[in-house]
Amino acid sequence: MPEYLVTIITTIGTSTLVATIVVYLAKTVISARVHKAIQFEYDKKIESIRADIRIAESERSVKFTWLHEQSAMTIAKIYELLHNLLSDHNDYIKMLESSEDPPQSERRKIFSKSFHELKEYFYPRQIFIPKSTALRTKELIKACRNSTLDFMTYVEEPIDRISQTKKWVEILDIQKDEIIPLLNELEDIFRDHLGVVEPESTESRELVK
Repeated sequence: MPEYLVTIITTIGTSTLVATIVVYLAKTVISARVHKAIQFEYDKKIESIRADIRIAESERSVKFTWLHEQSAMTIAKIYELLHNLLSDHNDYIKMLESSEDPPQSERRKIFSKSFHELKEYFYPRQIFIPKSTALRTKELIKACRNSTLDFMTYVEEPIDRISQTKKWVEILDIQKDEIIPLLNELEDIFRDHLGVVEPESTESRELVK
């Protein structure tokens, strides 16, 4: 084969090889750049999502803190009003009266004031306490109202002395057996909602040992 043909074939072969290498390198470089660009956009997207999550968590934390504060304030105020209500209710229906005590009609007005203060505060704000707790609170309010109505009807303005005494005793039993235990139950529920932990008793510590 003539030498010039060998030279041509060699040149063509070399050029093809070089072109192949160049194309391969170009593809590799382009692929790397594309991959890097995709990775960059992916990282940006991930960081944006993480930022959104942090913002959402912060907003939830603020919202939870606000709701907990509202719930705590509501519970504290409801308990204060319930305590006042029970105190005035007990004062109204008590059997042992002194000469310094105001008449029953005046004590009823005092109870009525406490009753309406509790209702006006509780009903618009019951959304801040668990539904089951709100229902128990309503039961207590209802029990106080019913016993007060009975007392006003059968004791404060009695038809006869025997019926008056009998009804009076029934109302006092309701106070002792239903109303006071219900208040004590609500007190425990309120403490639980507020996260108040009772100190461990000595007996309990001994059992652990």
